Amino acid sequence: MARRLFHSEAETLERLGHHDQIPRLLAFFEQDREFFLVQELVEGSPLSEELVRGQCWPESRAIAMLLDLLRLLVFIHSQGVIHRDIKPDNIIRRRLDQKLVLVDFGSVKQIRAQTLMADQTVNATVAIGTPGYMSSEQSQGKPRANSDLYSLGMVGIQAVTGLLPIQLQEDVDGEIIWQDQAQVSPGLALFLTQMVRPYFKLRYQSAQEALQVLEQIVAQAQRRNPTAS
Repeated sequence: MARRLFHSEAETLERLGHHDQIPRLLAFFEQDREFFLVQELVEGSPLSEELVRGQCWPESRAIAMLLDLLRLLVFIHSQGVIHRDIKPDNIIRRRLDQKLVLVDFGSVKQIRAQTLMADQTVNATVAIGTPGYMSSEQSQGKPRANSDLYSLGMVGIQAVTGLLPIQLQEDVDGEIIWQDQAQVSPGLALFLTQMVRPYFKLRYQSAQEALQVLEQIVAQAQRRNPTAS
């Protein structure tokens, strides 16, 4: 079962690698009951090095990052794939052209989880993701496409607040309290808040929907202030 899943996931990664902002899969093989992927080396620096604690990004920079990654998520989700571990360490600023590249898809982690369950060494569903960036449904092992939106929203909030997700509080309904820590427009504040709603049905339901909303926010801001860059 694990072998079939591995081959299926490798084929998916091979398809994804046709996108310029996803590392190409060069080879995959099995050795001594372990599974290996060989992917293109992305020379650059993780976004975590740009997100300096205590320093807030300008709104325009945060929006540019969100737009870039939302367009990438539209492609990934169109292939039937959920990344499941979007966080600054998995977003690389490629040195060659300064583009953002998304790395470390959850395929091998999923294979390991499935293998453990098949071997009956664990009884519970294995959650894949990183605390702070991981939605509640994903922590229960039930990720959805808009679980990736939650993760990206948390990266966006980290950019505009200068705070790590673990430093943010929640209200009684589980909503992230962050707007008092940032100076952003009402449009972006509402957008990010909806990205990280605790209940998945209250978030944007697709990356395409979120992208269209953010593009509208940018267009409205440009109409109000056409001289702004």
